[in-house]
Amino acid sequence: MSLQPVIVTWMDAWGEDVQRETENLEHHPVETVSVGFLVREDEVGASIAMDTYTDTLSEVRNTAFIPRGMIRKITYLHQPRQEPQAYDDKE
Repeated sequence: MSLQPVIVTWMDAWGEDVQRETENLEHHPVETVSVGFLVREDEVGASIAMDTYTDTLSEVRNTAFIPRGMIRKITYLHQPRQEPQAYDDKE
């Protein structure tokens, strides 16, 4: 399984835990941008994950589900075809 990195632009509900006058209450969704690996996309919505593992792509963590009606756009990011390079923190 190959997980595609994506940017999802979507409209999110929000709330505040402060006292407000009813005339000043904001009444609209907020545009949100989420970045992750696309785990599943269908007519119900999209699930993305922030993390996956190099030894098994069948497991993910830090997931989010976004309902289809809230999604404005999904941008698929290009993955360069190259071998991963080792990181050496001693340099």
